Amino acid sequence: MAGHLARAFWIAVAQIIGVNIILSGDNAVVIALACLTLPPRQRLWGMILGAGVAVLLRVVFTLVIAQAMTYPFLKLVGGALLFWVAIKLVTEDADGENEGVEGAETSGARCASSPLPTS
Repeated sequence: MAGHLARAFWIAVAQIIGVNIILSGDNAVVIALACLTLPPRQRLWGMILGAGVAVLLRVVFTLVIAQAMTYPFLKLVGGALLFWVAIKLVTEDADGENEGVEGAETSGARCASSPLPTS
């Protein structure tokens, strides 16, 4: 039984590490873009410090959230807030008003318009 629990634990750890690596890709892109125009020596330090600060912030935020999850009724309040947001989204969508949203003809046009602000 202990071997089975140890195996399940290490599988869970590997999954967490895998998801963390996948989600850290955007940090690497932002750091690379920020350091793109720097001279080579400053670029190296920018990448090292940027990655270090990103790791440090991730550890700090993980510790803060782990502590916050021990507060009584926090999950219940969070679930109630999510439920309220979901209800608002459904009821606003049920009105049928698009409020100036234009439909796109092709999937490429849909992809191009989604992240752009409409000003």
